[in-house]
Amino acid sequence: METLTRYLRAALAPYNWPVWLGVHDRRAEGLYLFENGQRVSFFAWHRAPSPEPGARPSAAPHPLSPNQPNGGVLENCVAQASDDGSWWDHDCDRRLYYVCEFPY
Repeated sequence: METLTRYLRAALAPYNWPVWLGVHDRRAEGLYLFENGQRVSFFAWHRAPSPEPGARPSAAPHPLSPNQPNGGVLENCVAQASDDGSWWDHDCDRRLYYVCEFPY
């Protein structure tokens, strides 16, 4: 999975075209599985930037850059942002590009 994350970031950057990874926690919250049922062992969740040393802390994190996963039972599927390779949880019905794996 780490190799796929690096490949997608290189292939799709500098654009930000989020892609579904075939990873979800629909069976049990926080238990991330591939579509084939295999457990996910590598994670690249987005993390909000830390404030600069000495900077005044803001009252709340920016709503467009929260730590992920943050959607609870409402967002059960995982997409990768192609610009920085970070993972975000989303509603599974959201229309995004997707990645297919096949033997060659």
